[in-house]
This record gives sequence, C-alpha cells and structure tokens, in this order.
Amino acid sequence: PTVTVEPTSAPTVTSAPTLGSTVSIAPSVMPTEGPTTGPTTGPTTVSTMGPTDPVTVRIPVECLNLLLASANENGKLKQENYFVFTDGMSNGYYTLNNMTSYSDLPMENKFAFVTLTCQCHAFGGKDNCCQGDRAKL
Repeated sequence: PTVTVEPTSAPTVTSAPTLGSTVSIAPSVMPTEGPTTGPTTGPTTVSTMGPTDPVTVRIPVECLNLLLASANENGKLKQENYFVFTDGMSNGYYTLNNMTSYSDLPMENKFAFVTLTCQCHAFGGKDNCCQGDRAKL
C-alpha cells in the first residue's frame, strides 16, 4: 500500500491490503502525545492525536485466535506461551530452525517480550511486575 501525506492535504491511500476477518477493539489508554509535524516543504507525519479522538485497532481474527490459544490457563502469555505465539505468528519458523523454547529465541524477540511486559508499570503494576516469573502479557 502507498500512503501519501502532503503538507496541505489529507492522507491518500492508493491501494489497501485486506486484513480478512478482523475484530475491532478500543485501547484502554489513549495517547496524549504523538508524532510532531515534519518539514513544511515535503511530506509530513500525521499530526498529534488528542486524548478524545476515537481510535480503533483492527486485529485479524487468525491473530486473535492464536493469541487466545497460546495463553495459559489465566489468559496470560508468560515466556513459554510467548514462544508458542511468536512461533505461530512466524508460521513455525522458529521450530523449523531448531528453536523449541523461549530461551532459544533471538535476542530481538526476547527484548520485545521484556519491553511489552514492563508496560505493566503504566497500568499500575508494582515496580517488579515484569521481573522473573511475574513477567507476562
């Protein structure tokens, strides 16, 4: 898809991919800051979204089903559940390459897990909510 944003016009989408069946959800926390406006002589980034602007997140049903299937009995993704989820999202790439657990995942995947789990602070979690066995999505 190509999205063009000119300094004085709204975004124009020339072709949009299909997501198939999706589920729309509203985030529980609205952003209060966003990207800043770029140079005035060329394309710019989208302006800051205010806290009252509606936001919809579209999630492909297949992704949501995989997320639900990967979660533990409490509906959470701990390290090993995260491995199952990421392996499923990659169509079994990690398993096909002899990676069979969270500890086998590339550093980038582990960094993503730790970064996401430490968002618990933003939702009122304790200082150690993303350490050790407490880390979960």
